[in-house]
Amino acid sequence: QWQRNGTAIAGATATSYTTPATTVADSGARFRVVVTNAGGSITSAEATLAVSEAVVAPAIASAPMGATVQEGQTATFSASATGTAPLAYQWLRNGTAISGATAASYTTAATTVAGDNNARFSVQVSNAAGSVTSGEVVLTVQAAASGLIGRAWTSAQPLETDDNEVFGRVTSIDDAGRVTVLFQKSNGTRAVLQAIRGNPSDPGVQPTFSAPEVIDTLDGAAVSTMGSSPNYKLVAAPGGDVIAMWFHSAPCTAATYRLSGTCKYHYYAKYSVSAGTWSQPIALTDSPADLFDARISDRGDLAFLGSGWERSGTNNFTPNLTLITQGPGEASRRTQLLGAALDGNVIFDMDGQGNLLLAAQVTQNATRDIVAYRGTTSTGLGEPQVLDTRGATATLRLARAGLSGEQAVLWNQNNGIDTSTFAATAGSPNSPFSVADLGFNIGSNLTLLTLTISDAGVAQFLEVGFFARRRLTWTAATGWSTVGAAPDELYARGTAVNRNGDILLTDTDGSWGTYDGGRNVMVRSIRDNTPFVLGVRSQASGTGSAALSVTGAGFVTLLNRFDTLPTSAAPAGDGRNVVNLWGAYFK
Repeated sequence: QWQRNGTAIAGATATSYTTPATTVADSGARFRVVVTNAGGSITSAEATLAVSEAVVAPAIASAPMGATVQEGQTATFSASATGTAPLAYQWLRNGTAISGATAASYTTAATTVAGDNNARFSVQVSNAAGSVTSGEVVLTVQAAASGLIGRAWTSAQPLETDDNEVFGRVTSIDDAGRVTVLFQKSNGTRAVLQAIRGNPSDPGVQPTFSAPEVIDTLDGAAVSTMGSSPNYKLVAAPGGDVIAMWFHSAPCTAATYRLSGTCKYHYYAKYSVSAGTWSQPIALTDSPADLFDARISDRGDLAFLGSGWERSGTNNFTPNLTLITQGPGEASRRTQLLGAALDGNVIFDMDGQGNLLLAAQVTQNATRDIVAYRGTTSTGLGEPQVLDTRGATATLRLARAGLSGEQAVLWNQNNGIDTSTFAATAGSPNSPFSVADLGFNIGSNLTLLTLTISDAGVAQFLEVGFFARRRLTWTAATGWSTVGAAPDELYARGTAVNRNGDILLTDTDGSWGTYDGGRNVMVRSIRDNTPFVLGVRSQASGTGSAALSVTGAGFVTLLNRFDTLPTSAAPAGDGRNVVNLWGAYFK
């Protein structure tokens, strides 16, 4: 006789007992059996019944929906499901599981048209009873609106006009389109280095420019060196702070690279966009070099790279590539000697967080290798990493660090069959480099060769030559891909490239053009313009020192022998034959 909770179950008198269909309410019921014969009876120990909820296979309750985003944005897909917990989610892209995408929603990395448009996403939900996969939805990635379309040149404006001739000029531009023009001219006694700041202003409003300000002053005296070509440099941070660098010559001292004669002393001044002022000149170093390369970040990182020295004998020196850095908030700078072997073909860059990349070609083991140094402005550079292992002579061509931390280095080297172009790329300053053979050789007859990394992490390589036109893009997620041949119109004397790969071109006859790096199109062809677009003619000293912001605002300086610029109606201008400085905005 079977019993439940001590009570006999009617009819349950066999050697086994099967319950009716159970419910969760039956869980915990106690069962035992009493066995009797003529000699007596015995009762078994109780057994407890455990009843769990029925395991229900998953079902998609809310399916993911397709998404449309602009290039550079992220996309988020979400889903929900019913069924017995725990439910496990796995997102798939084009039918392949995405590593780590195991939540009820998934957000992509920054998207690109080349790598992500029309990608298909679905989610698989599983539990102990089985699994179900949602239908696929499509991600649409649209090219970001061009920052170049709809812009036009404003009338050229005089920046510096008097009887003293302007010598050379360099220009920088920040992300807001604010420009700094650094130029040199005589004050009647000697050359002085002056800076002008320009603002594109709102649409429909003429750009504004500051008065020239002498910045190369020590104890109130101008000290710049006259030269036929600019021996000074400008570097702008995206947010607007600017570094101006120059050197002057003075007698050597016991602490310089020579003990006698004339030595070069390098200085820089910093423009603070928040304060609207230039600092006094800051001594950087003495150096046999004409100019240092430099980087500045919005958070205050400073990095300078140039030829330093080591004493050799009583009045000689050995050049030694030198890195000078200063992290945000640090009171002093650090100097790092990198070695005489690197005092040659090197490329230097810094991201928005002060992470440094230095690519160089170094002769070692009877061949020339490509190496990369990494570090920060607060720690300096670490030990070099050899990027190639083919044992064939390599030639460094391009290197870049994106503001978000991506890094890329390109070089030429024999791949065992022929000379090819290799690329080492990394998605972050601390991730390992991945090396790829791009399958072509960068040509020698070039009109333009650029490597850029956008803020969305998209690297773009553009080669325009007489025999080859190539355009490739790279992301950490998709690697390198060819996205079509570049236009064949990218030749001009003044060329400016922004982080998106957009290009502004100007020439001495006043013609110009713009190239949209995202869309791979000429927004306006050079061939469609007259020589008077910028108010300059070929007999003038020409255009140059072009600048292009990441938003598409452009600028070009003009050295013209006029007080009144020529036009198609009056091509001779006023003919006063004095070299003055003018500027024109593309806005």
